[in-house]
Amino acid sequence: MNLDSDLDDANAQIASQQEQLDQAQDTGGDVVAAARSAYEGLSAQLGAAQGDASQAVEQASAKLGEAEQAAADARGTADELQTEADAARAKADTAATCAQSFLSAFSGVFAGETLQAGVEATVAELQALQPQCAPALEQG
Repeated sequence: MNLDSDLDDANAQIASQQEQLDQAQDTGGDVVAAARSAYEGLSAQLGAAQGDASQAVEQASAKLGEAEQAAADARGTADELQTEADAARAKADTAATCAQSFLSAFSGVFAGETLQAGVEATVAELQALQPQCAPALEQG
């Protein structure tokens, strides 16, 4: 009987080990399934993050394009304003020169041999100044 008892014990131990092996395989399968699920979840998150990053890059590129256009517009406006300022400065310089020339011409009224001759010389000088000074003295 001892032999039957040992055989029964061995069979029971084999059955127990088989059960443990089956459980380990089930657990291993569960681990693989959990790992696969985690991998798929991470892959989905990575795909979403890549999509978000791509969208952010597109938005940043669009904003950069808008900023570059605004800078170009501002440069154009600044150039126009500088041109206008230069023209106004030139006109003011010409007006100042003309004013000095007019004053100088008026001093000739009393420099002639007679008052009549001085006035005629002054009028002639003022008429000669008129074409170059008129644009500088115009309003607007």
